[in-house]
Amino acid sequence: MGTLKYGTSLTLDEAADRYDVAWVRPSQSTGRIQPTPRTRGSVRGHLVDFTTNRALGYHSTLEQRLGTMLSADPAVIDLEDQPSPVLNYQFPGENKVHEHTFDFRATFSSGVRIAYAVKPLKKVKSSRIHEIVDLIKVQSLRGFADIAVVATEEQITQEKCDNAEEVNEARRSRVQRDCDAVLAHLRSYDGAVSMIDVADGSDDPGRTRIAILCLIYDGLVKHLDPFQRFDDAPMIVASFH
Repeated sequence: MGTLKYGTSLTLDEAADRYDVAWVRPSQSTGRIQPTPRTRGSVRGHLVDFTTNRALGYHSTLEQRLGTMLSADPAVIDLEDQPSPVLNYQFPGENKVHEHTFDFRATFSSGVRIAYAVKPLKKVKSSRIHEIVDLIKVQSLRGFADIAVVATEEQITQEKCDNAEEVNEARRSRVQRDCDAVLAHLRSYDGAVSMIDVADGSDDPGRTRIAILCLIYDGLVKHLDPFQRFDDAPMIVASFH
């Protein structure tokens, strides 16, 4: 296996006038409902969307995982938690107007906006969430989002979340020189290769892995089994476009 070489990192003098390498405090969440202090057995808090450098509130483990996954999707250009306004809906034959707040709204580079209602599988039936979302699609979704979906553990898997967390951490430590060197190295292979083997065979395995993860985010390297964790299914292949 070839040896990867790296340039030196930025010195303080080199970074002095560059705001792209400085830490900037994340802006506050824009969610209309903010997480309350944690109680026993609850999972609530904030994560940071690296793309917008904005805090995102979550009120459950599933919401935290979906927020992490969406924030690691390169096609998502804006991500909102508990977005306004509240949407109204009515059940057939009833006069009462109900209100619903979606957990996330993602705006994609294509311009499409998707609203996500997060619900654990064990509560899908009792909450009537599929029926509620279907009613909202007809009665009040227009102008708020193009698509509304229900997301459960079937879509929000631990494996996808673990990979997304790794990608987001790598993006925070990105060094473009490393990415360029690793991409050139990966393109020298005829077919797929293990990202673990590539990293372990380099001068600096940690920096090489970070570069690989950034290239996966960029779409220049493809993870061949995205439903599995990187370490459990490490095969990747570089693109040439």
